[in-house]
Amino acid sequence: KQRERERERERESNRAKKFKIILIGVCLFVFGYFWGGLTFYKQLFPYEQIRAIKHNVLPVSSQQSNEPKPRNTIFQTFSPQANVVMIGDSITAGGEWSEIFSQTKIANRGIGGDTTEDILRRMEPIFAVNAKKAFVMVGINDIYRDQSINTIFNNYKDIVQQLRSKGTEVYIQSTLECSKSQCGNKLEKARELNEKLKVYSAQHKLTFVNINNGLTSETEGLLKEYTYDGIHLLGSGYLKWSKTISPYVYSTNKQ
Repeated sequence: KQRERERERERESNRAKKFKIILIGVCLFVFGYFWGGLTFYKQLFPYEQIRAIKHNVLPVSSQQSNEPKPRNTIFQTFSPQANVVMIGDSITAGGEWSEIFSQTKIANRGIGGDTTEDILRRMEPIFAVNAKKAFVMVGINDIYRDQSINTIFNNYKDIVQQLRSKGTEVYIQSTLECSKSQCGNKLEKARELNEKLKVYSAQHKLTFVNINNGLTSETEGLLKEYTYDGIHLLGSGYLKWSKTISPYVYSTNKQ
């Protein structure tokens, strides 16, 4: 009987241990689930670490491959004629430009993840809309992929020169700054690129539009009230941007 009682106590002890393990597992799952939501909603730890892994560790796969991007196949298939074309990456793609500038025909040729090199590979669908004006804004993805500023700048010049060769009036928009709290020294690289673009525009009689005015500050870069992740814009950000370029969108083309 003594041995039976000992075995029963041992079984009870094992059941209690299993119950504790299950309870701890459930608690950890629930905590992880809610913390994961808070991580991206409130940008808590490890939000920045995940971003760093995404941009600097994980392979870029299709973004750096020669495979056509699905969005570009749409551009290759449909080419409505437009007065204005917006060229860039996901920041440009995120703007509902035909609604923002409803009084002109405008084509959105922004594609998420695009670098200057990506845009150079898809110039034909951009030319196909026969826009009189082109607004270019790109560069932050190049910076995140550790391209040198000179490489980005040279690709940018090539984009501009190809557009001008088609008789398109080109407006060089400053590369949108990122939030310093999210992108660190990449903010300084964006500013270095913008200085080069500004000088180049002056030398070649191009219009340089600093879209960072009102969206950024010297110490913070892109202000948090205009972004949800330190790079991409909220509606309030697009409102600021659109007000900056509106006079150029609606102006009469230079002869």
